Amino acid sequence: LETQRPMMAEFLDALGIAHEDGLINDETVPKPDPEKAREAAGALAAKYPAEDVSLYFSTLVSQDPETWDVLTELPQTLA
Repeated sequence: LETQRPMMAEFLDALGIAHEDGLINDETVPKPDPEKAREAAGALAAKYPAEDVSLYFSTLVSQDPETWDVLTELPQTLA
């Protein structure tokens, strides 16, 4: 994911989550709005390779399943 910082930053920007070059530094991340998450995921899927988007979303879910559970329902996570 080191090379995917622009993708990561774009997703977090779309959700209004503070980050530093795509990396979340805050210990407490607000749970994203499901509709915003779907829209942001669709935008990423249209712009970046499916396997990169899937890896990123899977990583978010594995690191913080409570916050990112909305991603488990998205087809972009299963690509």
